[in-house]
Amino acid sequence: MAPLWDSRPSPGKGNGMMALEDIEPGNLILEDKEALRIYAPSTHIAAADVRAAFDRLSAEDRARFLLLSDGQKTSDDYDNARLLRIFETNNFEDQYGCWIYLLICRCNHSCQPNAVVLISEQGEQLYAETFIPKGSEIYISYKGAIFRSLTARRRQAMMRSHKGFTCSCPACSMPNPGLMVSDMRRTLIGGLWYALQGLEVPDLSLLDDPIAVIPNDYDPIATARHRQVRLSEAERTAYYYVLARLEQAEGSSPYWTAAYLREAATYLLYQIADPPHVVLPRSAQYVRDWMKEASMLTDSVRPPHSQEVKSMHQQCNNIEAALAKLADESQAGLD
Repeated sequence: MAPLWDSRPSPGKGNGMMALEDIEPGNLILEDKEALRIYAPSTHIAAADVRAAFDRLSAEDRARFLLLSDGQKTSDDYDNARLLRIFETNNFEDQYGCWIYLLICRCNHSCQPNAVVLISEQGEQLYAETFIPKGSEIYISYKGAIFRSLTARRRQAMMRSHKGFTCSCPACSMPNPGLMVSDMRRTLIGGLWYALQGLEVPDLSLLDDPIAVIPNDYDPIATARHRQVRLSEAERTAYYYVLARLEQAEGSSPYWTAAYLREAATYLLYQIADPPHVVLPRSAQYVRDWMKEASMLTDSVRPPHSQEVKSMHQQCNNIEAALAKLADESQAGLD
């Protein structure tokens, strides 16, 4: 298959990954694999660690590594300081350590990404999440889910501190009143999400300090306190539904809209199933409509063989069977 992308200059960002043809949502853009992994949290990784890992790469992979951005406009030398900057600017991180992709890491960041990295048994793959026109840039989010609930100023503070640049994506650079509305949506997304996790919204004031140094392992979720009051099933239904529509309005991946619609449908079903088992046709139709939309959205941004698609289809079938059973029990109670 001919490549769908090429590395070309991106205004203000060095090089970026550009689409060579129209790419539909859910299409595979490229496959990649880890090239350099260090089994330590990013806060514990020094220049000497990156240098040792770099020296173990093949000559070809070392050349590819040096093509990645270092967050600054510097020479082509590969002294230890520059190698560390490249690693800090481009690495992915989980509980086991940090790593670099030599192809995927050529994607620049956006707070409204049009592509996502999926990990499967076949390796790491980059998929389109929205329609990407020929000649436009392919973006991923460097910070994942946490950015969907932060205001533009707070997102930019993290990117400056962690990656060495100020984000100028459409979500961060739109003029008011659009930016104000976007910030309000994302703040509400965060509030609803934390409530659904049984948590209070954490203190985010560190992100509002223009001179603060934000630790690489900064995790507001870890500092959130537990809520004293549990949400009812009706509240969970409403919160998940509003979350789905907020994500949709904010231009997030359809995957998140689908995930929250599925949860809203599930909690509405729980309410229908409570005694006296009287199934209201309108409530049952909401469950069906939300699951149908969730399934269609998931199908549009995930490959057919993916676990996400299989799981969504299975849940649709399970919910339809549960509604049919409840309708039979409701009818039997009326007879």
